[in-house]
Amino acid sequence: MPNNRRQYSEEFKQETVRRYSTSGKPVLSFARHIGIDQSILHRWLKRYNGCAAEESITDDNHITCTANEVRQLRREIAEVRHSVEVLRGIVEKSFLTRYHPDSDNEKNFIID
Repeated sequence: MPNNRRQYSEEFKQETVRRYSTSGKPVLSFARHIGIDQSILHRWLKRYNGCAAEESITDDNHITCTANEVRQLRREIAEVRHSVEVLRGIVEKSFLTRYHPDSDNEKNFIID
């Protein structure tokens, strides 16, 4: 019985992981888009852990990739926190302006 399994090069696998990491798509939809089963993509993601295609996967490299990912996630968290603070300030200012006792609005609430 012939082996019908498709063979993928290491370069293809690493490039696919890199492209998935930047796509923002769910695993199922990305896997379907490139024509592979989602279990294969999960296996490649676990194996390559999102490292760049030109990097070989070693324990030291795994730590480097994880540290880079942590730094990126911390930057994103800082950006989101900043956005939340800006939006919070806008909402508070809008609320205070709308419900200030000196305004002509009938609802006179004061926020402490």
